[in-house]
Amino acid sequence: MHGGLGIKKFSDLNMALISKLGWTLASGEEKPWCSLFLAKYGQRNDSFWSVKLPEAASEVARGILTSRDFIRGESCWLIANEGELMIESLAEWFNPRVGNQIGRVELLSNGDKDNLIWRDSTDGSFSVRQAYLSLIKPRLGMCSNVWKEIWKVPVHERVKLFLWKVCKDILPCGSRLRTVFGNDSHCVLCSDGEDSIPHLFFHCQFVRACWFSSPFGIRSERLVFGNMLELVNWIIHSPPIAPPCSSGGPSFPQFAAYLCYSLWNARNKVFHSGSSLRPQDVLSNSLKLVNDFIASKLRISLERLEVLDPPSVRGSWAFVVAVVFNKEGAFVEALTAKVSVSSALHAESLALCHAFSLSLKLNCKDASFYTDCLQLANTVRNFSIPVWNLSNIFLHLLSCLKINSGLGVFWLPRDADSVAHKLAAWAAVNNVSRVCTEGEVAPFVTTGC
Repeated sequence: MHGGLGIKKFSDLNMALISKLGWTLASGEEKPWCSLFLAKYGQRNDSFWSVKLPEAASEVARGILTSRDFIRGESCWLIANEGELMIESLAEWFNPRVGNQIGRVELLSNGDKDNLIWRDSTDGSFSVRQAYLSLIKPRLGMCSNVWKEIWKVPVHERVKLFLWKVCKDILPCGSRLRTVFGNDSHCVLCSDGEDSIPHLFFHCQFVRACWFSSPFGIRSERLVFGNMLELVNWIIHSPPIAPPCSSGGPSFPQFAAYLCYSLWNARNKVFHSGSSLRPQDVLSNSLKLVNDFIASKLRISLERLEVLDPPSVRGSWAFVVAVVFNKEGAFVEALTAKVSVSSALHAESLALCHAFSLSLKLNCKDASFYTDCLQLANTVRNFSIPVWNLSNIFLHLLSCLKINSGLGVFWLPRDADSVAHKLAAWAAVNNVSRVCTEGEVAPFVTTGC
């Protein structure tokens, strides 16, 4: 998947294997050899994290402690709930009615002991395989999500490929051309600076005019990046900047990606043909490209609205939907919300949280919640937590079900959830995050029946 012959380094394998012993000590497992290790090398109340080895310590003991920094960097503690509620404090901080309601809440226990979690593992458990993957992820570029998020940027596929090449620093310019042809290279747009990617995209006088004349008015000469990964990360994750008097226009990541793409094409055109260009020509071309792309995607989204899943995920963002019907099947209320998510399950669980909140607002005593995510439905019904880093969300969901026994979560097939599908797609296309009117939902209810 990542290239190469798949031959593992013995040093990496050794660290992954020795980390298993270190993990056993760090997590406080009650094993005879752990007690013997701490009794021999530790002082009173010493743990795996604080023990200091004497000079005469064995090679095995030294090897185990070499994994300490590695484990510290790849793990975290999941703090347990002690299961105690100070009832007398409720009267001081809340009015009697609210205090009594809180006091009746049955606390859900996520264990009476803090748990050491391996962050890269889905369920938080340690394994030698997972330790090895965590150990080599810096060499694979896995330490940054940029490599995955490049392919989720809302731009044309060839622009995504261009961003990937920038990130890999494999575009043929500057030092790469000097290696092949042996001649000094300079910027062909301004004939002044060096022929490098940072200069071409941000520091060239020609390019600075493009950025500053754009709807975003960027002072590109002030931008400094340590490497190409930081440069692409800035394009993808820069703060949202709305151009003045622009509704439905390109987002900043879209504009930045297309401008860099247009600048690279302009540079190649001047380099090979010697033609002259003006900054406004390059800027106009990049704006035309991004607007054409947005128009094409909007047309496709409207034609194929029903195929988008609720929640509608867009990179690290999702549009979640909750639609309420009464027992007779009549529409009551609906809302959409834009949320930051790390996975599809994260988005589905947040959608259920919003549905619970909506039912509370409507004062529903008995309510059935339907989702087309089978994993979520089974998890909630079984009162379990499938992913450690979503513990807080699932504890909240389970707490809601504990408070009101009249609430239930059920699974339904995807094709039976067409109203929510279409509403989520509509919200994503139009960037709608609010309570929806009956008139806005009516077309989807009609076509979804």
